[in-house]
Amino acid sequence: MLKDDLFDALCEIPVIDVHSHINRERLCAKGAGDILFYHMLQYPLRSAGIEAEKLWPEEQKFHGAGQPFEDLDKAWPYVEGGGFGVIVKKIFEDLYGYKGEISSASYPEIDEMVKAKSAQEGRAAEVLEKANIKAIYSSVRKPAPEDNPTPIPVIDTYERGVNGRNNESFGLEMFLSKFGEHYETDICCIESLREAIRAHFARHDLTGIDVYVSWKSSQVSWERASDIELDRIIKKSKSGSAVTAEEERVLNGELVWSSLEHVRDQIKIFQMCYGTQFTTRTPAGAIQRACPQYASGMSRLIAEFPDIHFNIMNGFEADEPEWCSLCTAYPNVSLAGFWWMMFYPSVMHNAWNRRFDMVPTSRLMGYFSDGYCVDWVYGRALMTKMVLANVFAERIERGYLDLETALNMAKDVLYNTPKEIFGC
Repeated sequence: MLKDDLFDALCEIPVIDVHSHINRERLCAKGAGDILFYHMLQYPLRSAGIEAEKLWPEEQKFHGAGQPFEDLDKAWPYVEGGGFGVIVKKIFEDLYGYKGEISSASYPEIDEMVKAKSAQEGRAAEVLEKANIKAIYSSVRKPAPEDNPTPIPVIDTYERGVNGRNNESFGLEMFLSKFGEHYETDICCIESLREAIRAHFARHDLTGIDVYVSWKSSQVSWERASDIELDRIIKKSKSGSAVTAEEERVLNGELVWSSLEHVRDQIKIFQMCYGTQFTTRTPAGAIQRACPQYASGMSRLIAEFPDIHFNIMNGFEADEPEWCSLCTAYPNVSLAGFWWMMFYPSVMHNAWNRRFDMVPTSRLMGYFSDGYCVDWVYGRALMTKMVLANVFAERIERGYLDLETALNMAKDVLYNTPKEIFGC
């Protein structure tokens, strides 16, 4: 079939991973839990019946899921056919040769198998070669052990950033208090907030870092307010008075404006992920969400910083048309792959059709892993290629493309465009 031939051809194309959390000290999964309880699977597993307290142990915070394998039987049958369930099964099959059932009873066997494979010399190189990954950008800025260098370039990004305000359950008053306390500043006006932002960046050396990554709030007004108005909002919050949703959005926007003003001479790329907000104080309350005119309003920010390239990791499906139009309106905007709740086969399929119609492939990047181990770098690369094969097959069959053009487009989005824009 055409899609199978396309998939095989896509697997021969080199790939650059433009966003990950790979730790050079530990590239492979520690055990089956790192694969099966990856954060994008925690949510459907919780919805299917595993208690949130088991998936998000308090001591492990957001990204260190527990291993509640004893409850797998009540949840896995309901999620294994979903997007991330499919990826997990492919990871176990392709990387470990395991095609058996995934259950509470089989979990210990799978766990031992993962641990044994991960301990093998050259295992990370084997997995990355199978995925044809040639370079990875990572937010984990730890050097590789001298006696065990990474098999491919792992390039540092800067992802601490100023608090993204992506947890809506923490009010503005709490944020200003905690942020000021952390940087020994009494935030009582806009200048003191900017002083705290300067103190933040003074603590972090950006030498040699080209990419500033930030998960920003989806509740933002990009029309910049005057200092008088910003002073009024900060003083209102500090007095204990309730601020309106619009006032919070204005201040959330200022956090980004002021941060970029401070780093514009140090960075080349601002990689922004958005579209998922926490509505509770625990990680369990994550939903796809963005305020009206978020994407289109960001044109103000993009136009103000023509010297910074904006690489957007969109997690809010409804904003796709605006981002495609922004890519054609401004030369300093590109779209990375798909973030968080947009990384599902059906959602990506529809979005790719629009992107390929509207946006030059010189402004499209096909893939990032968001992975914490090479197993998920492989898994998400595999799903990306599966989706692209289906999209290209459909477009060829409808007469929009020929095979040669489709493969040239694939080479652009998987390798040429990220190499050109990121400079790796």
